[in-house]
Amino acid sequence: MGDEGPEQIPAFDCDSYEVFRYPDGTECLVVRVVSDRLGFLRLLLGNLDQEVKILYILVQSIQEGEVPGRYLSPVLSPSDAIRFLDEFGDFLVEDARHEFWFMTKDRRRIVCDIHDRIWLYGHPDWSMPCIEEFGIPNGIVEPISFPHSHRYAFGDTDLSPRLRSLWEWHYSPLDDRDGE
Repeated sequence: MGDEGPEQIPAFDCDSYEVFRYPDGTECLVVRVVSDRLGFLRLLLGNLDQEVKILYILVQSIQEGEVPGRYLSPVLSPSDAIRFLDEFGDFLVEDARHEFWFMTKDRRRIVCDIHDRIWLYGHPDWSMPCIEEFGIPNGIVEPISFPHSHRYAFGDTDLSPRLRSLWEWHYSPLDDRDGE
């Protein structure tokens, strides 16, 4: 037996999206993509018509000496954001020690949380065509059960410092809701 660890049983088994309403009435779309999350994120980024910033949230240190916090990238083109996803996407979606966001000036947001959900903020006219093209059905996005566990990828741990050395990131401390 190698170092693969125990067999991973997927927590969720189907793609779906639904409208999420906050208590103040604000709405966004919450999407669960089991089939090809990175492909869906590439499609969303390719549908943006303006520059983005990436917010990388290191919830828990991956290597000794790393400081958990929020790391904000400089302004990037959507194609540069897709290249970032091409290089680091597997690491980002397979390890629950971090979250990541893509943000535009006009407040469109793609938020990828540690529970494999993608939250889409802004008017849905930019994201619904991607949801439809990907064939994601409207339905209940299964809630997170408690207790539950998170996946940590222990393969290439050099990816975290390499990711943070790409640019001069603007650092800020974790927000109270990071990692929820």
